[in-house]
Order: sequence, then structure tokens, then C-alpha cells
Amino acid sequence: MTARVVAARVRVCTSLLAGLAPLLAAAPAAAQENWAIPGFDTAGVGVFLGYAFGAERGLEWGIEGFATRYTHDVPFCSSEPRAGIGPLLRLSVLGLSRLAVTAAAHGGGEFERPALALDGELGGTIAYQHGGGRAALHSGLTVETLFWNVYARQEWLLPSYSFGGGMRVQPTFGSAGICMDGRPFRGERGAPRLAHVAVARAFDARSPDAARWSQRASEESASVPAFLQLALELAELGAPSELVTRALAAADEELGHTRAAAALASHFGGARVLITPPALRFRPRLPRAQALQRLARESWLDGCLNEGLAASIARAELRDARANEEAATLELIEREEAVHAALALDVLLWTLEQAPELVRSLHVPGDDSSKLDTPTLLPPEALRALAHDQHGSARSQLRALSS
Repeated sequence: MTARVVAARVRVCTSLLAGLAPLLAAAPAAAQENWAIPGFDTAGVGVFLGYAFGAERGLEWGIEGFATRYTHDVPFCSSEPRAGIGPLLRLSVLGLSRLAVTAAAHGGGEFERPALALDGELGGTIAYQHGGGRAALHSGLTVETLFWNVYARQEWLLPSYSFGGGMRVQPTFGSAGICMDGRPFRGERGAPRLAHVAVARAFDARSPDAARWSQRASEESASVPAFLQLALELAELGAPSELVTRALAAADEELGHTRAAAALASHFGGARVLITPPALRFRPRLPRAQALQRLARESWLDGCLNEGLAASIARAELRDARANEEAATLELIEREEAVHAALALDVLLWTLEQAPELVRSLHVPGDDSSKLDTPTLLPPEALRALAHDQHGSARSQLRALSS
């Protein structure tokens, strides 16, 4: 490890301790995009009601739990269908006479996110009835739309067959998600790690202003470690020290946004709001080519687009601000988020200088050559111009696109 990388790590950690300490002491909780358990991207529980026939007939009902690990990396806000596999555990009751426990593996995917998904399952069932237990091979098929589903299942040796419907929370392949303003703190597989918002019992959650500023405080808080992670990855890739310094400064500015947004949420809600940032776990290093590809993609999506959007939203909300404190905060967010979008553009330009071949890999959807490859909204002609521009015209073009 070079002295430059060591120095960058020290600067990142120092900024982290100085900036996040007030937030870390606020509340002992953390949250993610979806419910999840280690090793999986989402998890959930479900209830169901159906009708069974075969050796015995009657109403069948029960509860289930599952976890899903995606088979490929997908951005949180992407409309790209997801696919995954994972374990499933189900407890079902037939009438009042038979109790069955099913353990299975499930797997499938979405045809259209999040409107239609198909999930199959294969495993085993132990049914307890009349004082004894019987084992059987289990298979099933579930068709899901949003939280709702219909199913067909079979216990091959009992024999027993059932059809019915139910609800799962979260859905099998994760929630539909709500796009975030600003830069999210992404984990190894690309999913954002969100901050947790805790409020006092007297907090007025019905206030639209209180809810809006609570959400913004959560998003701004997640951007703090996101910029620390960006600074570290830039240093590890040998980026100019000016980009590393600007990323560290952006982390400090996002911390100011978090404090201001939390104060406004407390003001509008009538009670204190506490923000716990996401757990700081920097993702592992990638080979240089893949790291540059990920950095270029996230610089455009999370920086140029998301932070440009955050600045635009703040500018629009400023026209309707009713309090001086709110107007001052919105002015600050608008100004500094625009600076962060400009930083993202400069990082993108640097990555394309390092690897002009990213022009092709960044805009080709459906290429399975790398799990990190996902389509972006950056026009291919702008990417090509950026990679070969010698006179600054491409820089002007992309700044216009991201404004």
C-alpha cells in the first residue's frame, strides 16, 4: 500500500470521526433499503389462504418467511427486472387437523418490475397429523404482483395439492423502491444503505413538511459516508488529490445538510428528530478496470443526475418556503448540491481519460460480460465525445446535459 493511499485513508477516517460522531450518538439503530439478513439482498414474511385437496380437503392457511439473493447487480432505482434465489420456511395448517412445516429453496425473477414476477420452490415437507408425522417432497409455483400473489403447491407423497393466494412484505424480489435525491451510500452489490430516523412520541408525522424534511435528513445523512467512500476509492485509484479533497469537503457539507434538515423536521413536527447514519462498511476493492467502470457509472447516476436533481428540487421548493430558516437551508442545499454534481462530472471525465473503452461498456444494456455493467442515461454520443475531446466542447455538452 503506497504512502499516498495510507494518507488518504487517515484523512477519510479523521473526517469520519469528526463529522459522524454527533450522529452516531443520536440513536442505536440502522436501516437498509429492504429488510435483509447477512448474505441476502432482501427478506420478508408472508401470509396465505387457500384450499387443499387430495388425501384430505379443506381450507389451508399459514405464514412463511423467505430471503432472496439477487443473481446480478442492479441499481436500487432501476426499472430493470430482478432475479434471485434463496431459502424459504413455511408453516401451514389444513383445517384444524394437519400441521405442516416446509423448508425449500426458491428461485425466479421478474418479467416486469414490479408488476409481475414468477417464483418456483423445491424442498421438503413434514406433516403432523393424528399423532404422527409424514415426510413428503414439496414443489410450488407463485405468481406475484407487488405485494400480492397466487400460488399452486404440491406435496408429492401425502398426496396433497393446494391453490390460493396471499401477501408478502417485502415482495419476493425486493420493494419497488423510491429514488433518492443526492448521492446514496452504496454497498458491495450496489444497494443503498439508508439512515434511520427516530422521532419522539409527540412528533407530528401527519405534517407534510415534517415528513419531507425527515426524509431529506435521512438521505443527506447517507450521503456523508458515500462521499468518504468516494474519496477513499479515488485515492486508491490514483486520482488527482484535488478530487479527493473535494470529495472530503462534500462529506462535510452533506453533514451540514443533515443537521439543518433534521432541525427543520423537528421544527415542523413539534418534537426532536434523531438521525442514525448507515453502518460504515467500505466495500472491498475491485480490479482497476472494474473499479473505474463502477466509479464512472455511479458518478453519472448518483452524482450528475441524482445530485443535479437534488439541487433542482431545492431550487423549486425555495419558491414556496414559508420560513426564513427553511429558505436559508434550501439555498445552501441548492448551491452545494450543484457543486457536488460538478465534482461528479469531473470524476467522470477523469475516469474516461483513464479508460476510454468505458464509452462502450457504460451504454450497452444487457451485456453480461461484467456483473457491474448496467445501462446509464448518459447518451453514447456524449460519452464518445468525452473520451476523444481535445478542446473542451464535450465538457460543455455534458454540463448542459446535467444541468
